[in-house]
Amino acid sequence: MQRKTFLVLTTLLLLTLLTTSCSIRQTGGFHTPLRFSNVIIYSASDGIHTVNFEGKDDKLIVLKSDVLKLYDKRGEFNEVTLGNVGISSNGNKLLLSAFFRKSPQGQTPEITHSVLFSVDSDGRNLKQLTPENVDFYEKQISHDKNLLAFIGITMDKGEQKRAIYIVQMDDGKVTRVTPWYYDTTDSNGSTSAGITEFSFSKDSKKILFVGKSKNGNNYDLNMYNIEKKDLKAIVSDAMGVTIHDWSPDGKKIAFSVAVSGSHLCPEEKLCVVDSDGSGFKQISREFYYIHSLKWSSDSSKILFCHFLKPVTIIQGSKNVFLSVVDSNGTAFKEIGGYDIIQGYWAPDGRRIVAVIGQDIDFALEETTGKQAIYEINIDSMNPMRITPYYASIEKLILHPTNSNKIIFTTGIFPYLNTLWMLNLGNRSMQTIKSFDENQDITNIVFSPDYKRYFIRVLKTTFDTTHNLEQNASLYVYDANTNALIGKFEGENEYLTNIEWIDNQKVCFIKGIMQPGVAEGNFGNLCILDVDSGKTVELTQANIDFSYGWWLAINE
Repeated sequence: MQRKTFLVLTTLLLLTLLTTSCSIRQTGGFHTPLRFSNVIIYSASDGIHTVNFEGKDDKLIVLKSDVLKLYDKRGEFNEVTLGNVGISSNGNKLLLSAFFRKSPQGQTPEITHSVLFSVDSDGRNLKQLTPENVDFYEKQISHDKNLLAFIGITMDKGEQKRAIYIVQMDDGKVTRVTPWYYDTTDSNGSTSAGITEFSFSKDSKKILFVGKSKNGNNYDLNMYNIEKKDLKAIVSDAMGVTIHDWSPDGKKIAFSVAVSGSHLCPEEKLCVVDSDGSGFKQISREFYYIHSLKWSSDSSKILFCHFLKPVTIIQGSKNVFLSVVDSNGTAFKEIGGYDIIQGYWAPDGRRIVAVIGQDIDFALEETTGKQAIYEINIDSMNPMRITPYYASIEKLILHPTNSNKIIFTTGIFPYLNTLWMLNLGNRSMQTIKSFDENQDITNIVFSPDYKRYFIRVLKTTFDTTHNLEQNASLYVYDANTNALIGKFEGENEYLTNIEWIDNQKVCFIKGIMQPGVAEGNFGNLCILDVDSGKTVELTQANIDFSYGWWLAINE
């Protein structure tokens, strides 16, 4: 699994709701809120709304001004932005984040506080969940959808500290489950977070997290048992720890432990531990920068990439290796000495499909060299090239229902503008679509039943005054024949937050994107019905690109 980034653009939630009338103000008295059902929840300029799939019955359930009034009793803030966090498992409550800002005249607004709230589906009982003076940061929802975990951040005598909190999704009960871990600053002024990452176990009963060790310089890997309320150290006093991924059966998790080197390119050893915190085992020797880890589907093997030398990928060529090892640490094998190698398990668990690149100069603006797709048998680890060479290959996706088919894109960086289908069985290739040289295929997403997939294509041009203009279009293909079966071509419009609602409808936001502006871009929420070819606009130019929309359906 790639190392985590901290930027998240959108979240898709599948839950339930029966809607009637909504009140946007809090009222007293006992009531039983109805369940969210078959609506889209979206963040707009005035607050949080729901709307049905026909664009009717639009209801404002949370006003920004109500949230600001509830939180900001002293009038310190003049801006708030609302985003969705999740829907309770019983479908009655919405959890939402609020980012409060002070905006001094003539200055860029700053996010000064991030707070978690809950509200009933009818807009009543708006409630702050996070404790006073604790910022809400980096959330995760458990696999059973009953719990929300987040990192809480606060100040203590001028020092910043962090802890993990758990929220019961149904009743909003919030509990701090870890000690406080203090951020530290080195002699160069670089700050290290007290808690760097965390992960729910697949049974939703434990949280694995990385926190500062007692000496404040190194890190521990800890496991918190939610049922037993027990904290157990897995690794102590390491230079650094990176959590990679849980095995498909949920019985083990893979992580790497840094032993030397820099934080940008550490020397690490790959390890696993059982889901109950026992069975810790180092399964590889030390390598530089372990990344792109993937478990085989039967949870018996792990493939990962690493560097041979302690340099960044731009500084060193022929430096990337791909390794395979059994989860018990035996049968280690590797190939390498490439500029690029990225591996994917074939469904049989005996082969790896890999993109390998050679003779690449990363310092140039345009990628040089050559890339191709290879098939690697894990017994021999001998790569067999099965495609021609291309300047760049990206978006490689194994077909979800046909193990012999692979979809991928090629082009000249930064525009990957040709869509291909590769058949591993007979090594045949089909050009699905080739777009103009200034167009880039940015997304490939299958429908829930895997019978269709859409691609998003972004066209970049410059007007006569050299201002950047971007126009996005949406194309839908039959996953068996790769025939075009639906499309929405934008007219100088940007399409974002694109997701399937069901097997025939795609929902997205269209609008004008201001280059270099992260927030304050608003557009219309639309649904493309692939079967009819019709596109319905559900809203009128008020959805914030930054926070998007979320689906609530009957299951």
